[in-house]
Amino acid sequence: MSRSTWRSVSAAAVMLTVLYPVASPRAQDIKFSCPKAGTAIEIKDLKMSWQGTVPGSPTTCLRTDIYQKSEEAIFNFYADDVSGGKAARAAMADLFSGAKPKVEFLVVFKTTRETVNSTETWTRLGREQIQVAGRAIDAWTFEQERRYSTGLFHATRKLWFDPATGLFVKGSGKVLEGQARNWPSWEYTAIKVP
Repeated sequence: MSRSTWRSVSAAAVMLTVLYPVASPRAQDIKFSCPKAGTAIEIKDLKMSWQGTVPGSPTTCLRTDIYQKSEEAIFNFYADDVSGGKAARAAMADLFSGAKPKVEFLVVFKTTRETVNSTETWTRLGREQIQVAGRAIDAWTFEQERRYSTGLFHATRKLWFDPATGLFVKGSGKVLEGQARNWPSWEYTAIKVP
């Protein structure tokens, strides 16, 4: 190839890159839908099940938690009765839509002993092929960071989300400060989808 031809090809490639930039994988929309009614999972001997979506709120899932208590969950993650649910819903919508690769919001958790303000930070990491409960899953991965305003707890966790089922199928957590019995690493041992 001659020098002038090479310059022309190089100039055309630069123009195409400027005119048609390559989209970032983080900008890709993650299709979220709640697990279908009848979906059930197990984590060792604990069980959860889903009853579909709250009418008029496609990102709020109806489920029975591991204590067999009915609850509504924003993006199948945060209980809808958590204070700050509106901020959580908006931030998670931005995260899943690709509008923002990282979001931060405040939620208030009520425990048996106290009420705790928590700053939640979520970051989209990308896609990963994994095996969970004998299923091949094309998962989206996220990092979740939780920091209590009291300074008594700070942790991070990598989460794997299966868009085909609407389930967060696996989590790998690390407590950086404090301790918590509800911040373990986990993985579904059984997944039943209707």
